[in-house]
Amino acid sequence: AVVSTQSTGDFAGKKMAWLPVPGDDGFAKIEILKQEGDDCQVNLVDTNEKRTVNINETQPMNPPKFEMCTDMSLLSYLNEGGILHNLKARYQSNIIYTYSGLFCVAVNPYKRFPIYTDIVIANYRGKKRTELPPHVFAIADNAYSALIPLL
Repeated sequence: AVVSTQSTGDFAGKKMAWLPVPGDDGFAKIEILKQEGDDCQVNLVDTNEKRTVNINETQPMNPPKFEMCTDMSLLSYLNEGGILHNLKARYQSNIIYTYSGLFCVAVNPYKRFPIYTDIVIANYRGKKRTELPPHVFAIADNAYSALIPLL
């Protein structure tokens, strides 16, 4: 898909986007410096490397207000780069649960967090899904509450 100037992240006068790259991260944060037709000159932000790429290879970046968004269905641009960046940022902050619309996405930290205690369970009991941060207990309690009237 062609990324127009209007759909490319424009943060502080910079046109920001994601570029798929080989490696663990999968995507590099880029600044689009210049576009001529389908070709654009980009700067890979982390390495300061300049490249010429096809604009169709890039994915628009979400505005900074969506950084560590709790519900990815609210992202302006729902693309691989934006989703992976959001999940990674939350994971690095030890926030392993994220909503994506009706779904709760969990990223396994391979270590124990004190997020499965009786106190946490009590905090989520009877609450709407949007009242507290994403958690599997929110999903479970909402499902249970929806079943009660059916009994």
